Amino acid sequence: MMASFNARARELALRPDAASQMAYALAVPFPESFEVDRDDRAEYTRRWEQRQAEARRALLRAAQLAPKDPDVLWLAATQCGTAEECRAVQASLLVAEPDNMAVWMREMEWARMRKDPDAVARAIEAAAMARRLDTHVGAAHELMLDAYGDVPLPVECTTAPARAAMRAMTGLDQDLDVADHALMLATLGLSGSASNHFRLACLPGLGKTEVVGSRANCLRISERLADEGDLLQRAVALDVLVQLNVETREAARWRERYRQFRWLMAKSKEPEVWKLMQPEDYSLEEVNALQAVLEATGRWPPPPDWLPSDEHERSLILTGHPPAKKKPDQAP
Repeated sequence: MMASFNARARELALRPDAASQMAYALAVPFPESFEVDRDDRAEYTRRWEQRQAEARRALLRAAQLAPKDPDVLWLAATQCGTAEECRAVQASLLVAEPDNMAVWMREMEWARMRKDPDAVARAIEAAAMARRLDTHVGAAHELMLDAYGDVPLPVECTTAPARAAMRAMTGLDQDLDVADHALMLATLGLSGSASNHFRLACLPGLGKTEVVGSRANCLRISERLADEGDLLQRAVALDVLVQLNVETREAARWRERYRQFRWLMAKSKEPEVWKLMQPEDYSLEEVNALQAVLEATGRWPPPPDWLPSDEHERSLILTGHPPAKKKPDQAP
């Protein structure tokens, strides 16, 4: 299956269109000799960086070939990284989608990396005023299906023993094809659409930089992310909402929302849950798919007395505040 996938990927790398370049970039094949357990760490790092550089080149080629395609620009901007050459893609994305909160959240991260608090504040205000939140859910999924969906399953993989072996290897309860392999490889590489930058810009006591986001703007952004965002965005948003509402009448509601979300995240790691997820679930509505699986298996809602083991998460649920910082001489 990997050989069939790799052959198509090499074809895509040579095609002069944005969709092919993007499909190649999202799932650059690993070299056949790329074995983590056998290679020394320095060699593994070198090969990984080489693979990432190849992906970045294909991302930039895709953006150049489709300079007005929002899906291509979004994927290129979010996956390119922080190299200076990636900055131009973000600028193009801002021009293409000036009303998209998610794009301004990316701009806020660039401003924080430049250590420009005024630009951070402007980006947060623009994000709060944006008319919509669009993280282009499904864009990568559609590209990968178009690129790999017609690759036939190798005959060797169609036998009952081979299918059983693949199920045992993946832990999934369904048979996979070449497109599924491509989707899973792409999912492993997809960068999240939120980071710690937003928390640092909105919450006091985090980091050494000044809080530059107004409370109203931070609340407006967080509430939308908590309702419409992906897993990473909801994790960040609910953390912020609990802390900004600690002294308000909304405190209990947000602490319970946060508790339920941490339960969902904890249960998502259980084999009985993730093996029921379809490969496309991770590229589409991951939050809804996870909750649907939990409901179907009797794991939702969480027990009323459940608390996470993580100290930070538990403290937010119980008090609305992160745990007090321990002195150096205090035992953990």
